[in-house]
Amino acid sequence: MPNAHTCADCGKAAPVDTSDALLTGTKHGWRLSRETDEQGVTTARWRCPDCWAERRRELEKTIPGSGVSATALFKSVAAAMKRKDEGG
Repeated sequence: MPNAHTCADCGKAAPVDTSDALLTGTKHGWRLSRETDEQGVTTARWRCPDCWAERRRELEKTIPGSGVSATALFKSVAAAMKRKDEGG
């Protein structure tokens, strides 16, 4: 079944392919990442190769060598602690 994904950053349409696995492969290079907001809601976001490269550069500035955004990490930990405090 064809996909209809767009880049979360630039809005570029992903190439229509037969599966998401082919979209993330070396031929197309799109990436799917999970991000958690302040309320603890996790969403999946597609990024084109150019925007993914920029995002990786920004993440590397945050925590060199990890590829993890400190802001996203702290938000995720804060959301988990809040849920625990609320009995969740």
